[in-house]
Amino acid sequence: MKNTLTLTALLASFILISALRSNAQNFIAAKAFVKDNNVYLRCVPNNNTTLSDLKEKGISIKRIAWEQNTLPDTADFKQATVVFSIKALTSSDTSWSERFKKNEEAGFVYNLLFKPTNNNVADIDVVFGMAMLSCNFDVQLSKTAGLFYADENIPKGIYAYLIQAADNKYASKIKPAILLVNTGINSQLKKIDSLKIEAKHKKVNLFWNEAELKNDYAGYFIERSEDGKNFIQLNKKPHI
Repeated sequence: MKNTLTLTALLASFILISALRSNAQNFIAAKAFVKDNNVYLRCVPNNNTTLSDLKEKGISIKRIAWEQNTLPDTADFKQATVVFSIKALTSSDTSWSERFKKNEEAGFVYNLLFKPTNNNVADIDVVFGMAMLSCNFDVQLSKTAGLFYADENIPKGIYAYLIQAADNKYASKIKPAILLVNTGINSQLKKIDSLKIEAKHKKVNLFWNEAELKNDYAGYFIERSEDGKNFIQLNKKPHI
């Protein structure tokens, strides 16, 4: 029977693609995903220094209604009445044990936050990148690391979010993220319509345009079916 192949993207599209690095001012990057009046916010510090500065007091998230076409600046959030805060759990919190059991990559995040092995910049960069990537594929791990927030049951409308360091000492040092969100419109993922198949000698190669999809997907699950109805997932971890 002729096989039918499908490519299913990992449905965690509110995540960022990878850890961001920059030699410029330290900053927080963020992305929002809207579904049924819920706004899911994924935050990523641009390097390990920024992450370390955020670790103790975490991130402050402010929300205001915003009807203008331009992004607000930080001064517009001074009168914000909706304020949330997120931060990494302490090293002794038992939730870490649960994360270790369910996701072995949680160790990258834990070690980065609490047990840096050395001061070698290149090594820290690798661990930082793996830690942020691990958070991309595990919402609970991202929450445990203080890098994810779900703002739920919001009335339909246009809102602006200010995502900045909660510690005033770092608020001016670390550039914040500002996002504009319309809760009346669900976020849409880009369709994966660039899939090409090359079959030869009992071997199938799959090709797709990752560059066109990188703003929506961080990784992919690949499934195969012999009848077009029942699919078997071929990879245990997302293909990146």
